Amino acid sequence: AAWPAWPAWMGPARLYAATLAATHLVGSAAEVLNQTNALETLYRSTDGPNWGVDQDGNKLSTNWMVGGPCSNAWYGVTCSEEGEVTQLELDGSNVDSGIVGTLPTQLGVLTAMNKRFSECRR
Repeated sequence: AAWPAWPAWMGPARLYAATLAATHLVGSAAEVLNQTNALETLYRSTDGPNWGVDQDGNKLSTNWMVGGPCSNAWYGVTCSEEGEVTQLELDGSNVDSGIVGTLPTQLGVLTAMNKRFSECRR
C-alpha cells in the first residue's frame, strides 16, 4: 500500500517539526546505545565475569550483559526516568570486589552520572 499524501494544510513547517521530533528520538536511542556500550566495555575491561559479591552475597555482575543497563536493572547501575545512567556503584564493602583492570575512556559518555565507583582496586 502506498503512503497517503501529506495534507497540504499541514505545510512544510509541520513536516520539519515531525522530522525534528523523530531525530530527537533517534538521538536518544543512540545515547542509550552509547551508555550500554560504555558499560559493556567496563565489564570486559575489569574482568566482569569474576566480579565478587556485596555484603549480602549478591553478585556484582547480576544482570550485566543481559539487555540494557536501565531496562534490566544491572547491579549497581541507577538510571533516571529518562533512561540515563546517573550512578554506578560497584562496591564489595569490606569484601574483595574482584574488580580489576583499567577503566575505559568510553565511560565519558555517561554524562548524567553523579556518582562513580565507591570502591576501585588497582
